[in-house]
Amino acid sequence: MNCYLKNRKRKKVGTSRDTANRVENANYDKVLFFIDKVLSEDSRFCQCSRCRMDVTALALNTLPPHYCVTSGDNPDKEQGSPWILIEMAVRHSLEKVLLFPHHNRDIARLGDLEGAEGPIALKM
Repeated sequence: MNCYLKNRKRKKVGTSRDTANRVENANYDKVLFFIDKVLSEDSRFCQCSRCRMDVTALALNTLPPHYCVTSGDNPDKEQGSPWILIEMAVRHSLEKVLLFPHHNRDIARLGDLEGAEGPIALKM
């Protein structure tokens, strides 16, 4: 059975004429938009590429996937999760990455968060 799975060829999706079409998660662009929006408003969060990728992955894993076929450069902006769910997922993910980044940060910065609510209010 393992031999069968190793030798099985993948089927091509679409045709050569469909090069402009692709399958993508409709939430991806919305999540990136909200990450940029929140980072421009709040200086507490790290803006390095690793933290951005971590926030993007956490937010997309929180949201239900909404895959769609896009054609060209004109994706349908109404597909995907509602904006309020996107915002909540991004803000929660940003707070989680702020508390547990994958790189060294000045932990003393977290002491400035008196009066914060939600996961960000956890004491270290």
